[in-house]
Amino acid sequence: MRSRRQTLHSLGMTMVEILITMVLVVLIFSSIFQLVQISHRRTLRGGDLTIATIYAADVLELVRGGPYEAFFKDGQTPEKDLDLKTVFSRSSFFKGYDPGKYDSRFDIRVAIGPAGEMPPSKLKQVSVTVTWKERLTGRIPHPVKMVTFYSPSNL
Repeated sequence: MRSRRQTLHSLGMTMVEILITMVLVVLIFSSIFQLVQISHRRTLRGGDLTIATIYAADVLELVRGGPYEAFFKDGQTPEKDLDLKTVFSRSSFFKGYDPGKYDSRFDIRVAIGPAGEMPPSKLKQVSVTVTWKERLTGRIPHPVKMVTFYSPSNL
């Protein structure tokens, strides 16, 4: 028959067992924490991509809503890398428009040019490119680029 002291001692945990348990718990929680971090990063990246897409579509719609003559004059040379203030200062149609409404992390550039090689084509191409810096890493991902074609209403 065992003594009372031996049975109580055999029911407890040794220091080695406690340390092994703690290491396993730390490993499990650290892997869960890494998954949460990756998920958070991807959520921010997806949100930025969505915002950039909305900004590009918004600018294209504003250009298409404006008068053709404000942007495209016959014989005009193609223009690349225009900022929004330059684009919208061309017409009184956009007098109340505020380019500052867009998040300053996003750089929005507009390129305006002919849609084809053959002059005097009235069909024009407008492309909007949006770039930004990621919030966590500060790196610049692939830009969002949208292109549309624009012609006068009587064409």
